[in-house]
Amino acid sequence: MKLGQKIVSSTLNWFLALLKVVVVLFILGIAKVILRTNPDIAVSMLGAAAILFILWYFVPQIKRFLNNE
Repeated sequence: MKLGQKIVSSTLNWFLALLKVVVVLFILGIAKVILRTNPDIAVSMLGAAAILFILWYFVPQIKRFLNNE
């Protein structure tokens, strides 16, 4: 792999990690606002957001695991 490709790949990996952190903070911020206004909706929203985030976070690892077998 060429040096330029390594730099671009590394930059994209860092960007993806930063994006995941921002998404988590955004979901927690929305949940905090909703929890103050309507707690019944906040619990279900947090649960759905947690499930979606876990799936988004682990899908590449699950794909890699299934392709190796």
